[in-house]
Amino acid sequence: MKKRFILIFLPLAALWLSTRLFPANLTGTSSLVYQNAHYVFRNFNNATGFVRLNNGFTILAGQSATLDTFMTVSSGMDLRTTGSLALLSDLYFGTNITFSSGGRINARNNTIHLGTKTTLQQDSVWQIISNAIIDGHGNTLIFEPHVQLLLESNVSVTLKNMYIQTTRNSPNIPIIRCFDQKGHVTLDNVTFDLADDFPFRTGRMFFYNDVRFTGTMDFIYQSVMQSYVAPQSLLTFDPGTTLYYYPSSTNQDLIQLQDKSSGIYLKGSATTLQTTHTGMRLTKGRLWMDNKVTLSTRAATTLDLVTQTTRANYGFVLSVDWSPNRKFLAIARKVFGGFFYSSEFRVYKFDGTNLTTVSTVSLPVLSSTLAPSWILKWSPDGRYIAIAGGNFLVGNFFGIYSFDGTTVTFNSQATLNTNPGSINYLAWSPNGKHFALCYQQGFPNTLEIYQFNGAAAPTYITGYYYQGTGVSYSASWSPDGTHLAVGAIHGSAGG
Repeated sequence: MKKRFILIFLPLAALWLSTRLFPANLTGTSSLVYQNAHYVFRNFNNATGFVRLNNGFTILAGQSATLDTFMTVSSGMDLRTTGSLALLSDLYFGTNITFSSGGRINARNNTIHLGTKTTLQQDSVWQIISNAIIDGHGNTLIFEPHVQLLLESNVSVTLKNMYIQTTRNSPNIPIIRCFDQKGHVTLDNVTFDLADDFPFRTGRMFFYNDVRFTGTMDFIYQSVMQSYVAPQSLLTFDPGTTLYYYPSSTNQDLIQLQDKSSGIYLKGSATTLQTTHTGMRLTKGRLWMDNKVTLSTRAATTLDLVTQTTRANYGFVLSVDWSPNRKFLAIARKVFGGFFYSSEFRVYKFDGTNLTTVSTVSLPVLSSTLAPSWILKWSPDGRYIAIAGGNFLVGNFFGIYSFDGTTVTFNSQATLNTNPGSINYLAWSPNGKHFALCYQQGFPNTLEIYQFNGAAAPTYITGYYYQGTGVSYSASWSPDGTHLAVGAIHGSAGG
């Protein structure tokens, strides 16, 4: 009897646990399913038919789910960065929509309908792995800082009927990026409100009906593929914006007006059309320029005289560095106060003519009588400023500061692996994940590598010591981040 009882009980227990730990599919083919609580999809779960997700859903990291529903989803969607969502029909979003954490979307030529203002949360990457349409129905789509739509190879995405509001992005994280030259982005009745530059580096763009760029930043066309303004369509640049034709080729014809009804409209004062030395050629359609538009090209530019554009009186300057988007300048200095020294750095905004102070930060006082040297460098994405300085007499400091476009705040401080001499140089890796520090009189290393993920202080990874009186003065990462060139004195003979 005991054996018979166990055989019956265990399957029932397993069934009871599975219904609670791993929810069943949501099936609304015979009746309406109204899911009021936030729903969590696990691997291979799906929702079909008349299913209403009233409080959003989550797909767990590394897992996938399929939706084939006819009703709306409200609240939000979270794919936990590596989760995957597949669509077998159009997906309708209702109110209070937030897309968090990023993930993979396999739309299969279906449309995602936005019902109200929709937010893509900070630092999320949304990988579109098959053709998709995102219809805003006249609503706003907000890109929080460092958000990206990433189109996989040979994928086409259409953005239509929406107002896209961007915040802070960096040159390395454009708001829309095609993985390779086979990608296609179609813009149909879309307005971009640019709070930072938008470089388009790979793939093609198609402009339909009215597409407008507003704000005070640049749309930078860098792709070597041809893009088109469709018939009866107008590409407009509002006052303060720039169309910067900057392809990595000598082709002048990469933005084409398809017929005489296609047009580009540079609207109003402070609007700029800028090109590289290659220039830009339009053979069809119309180009409108309204009221003090600037045309700028490097085609006939020669450097035969250096003149001062502006200056900032900032005392004993030790290090300067431009931000990747060329909009900001960081300057470190030492401050004299009688017989005592202190140090600080300042971020300026540069508008092409004037420098305006944005933020000033005091640096640690390593010694009140000996002024340390300082070197600062922007991260490749423009989100951080790394600063290092000191010597073997006063100690050393290596810290990271965050920058959001208006304010500098302390992020973290590294615990150095050694008690080195003077820090001669600091270099970020191209992906912003590592640093190289060059030391004078360092022991056991004169070159050290630190790792940084943005959430914690930099940590020591490895180092290299030049035998004898080794001193490293400069370092440069290869573009792919796999090699590091170092300029150093090696031993007593130098090298």
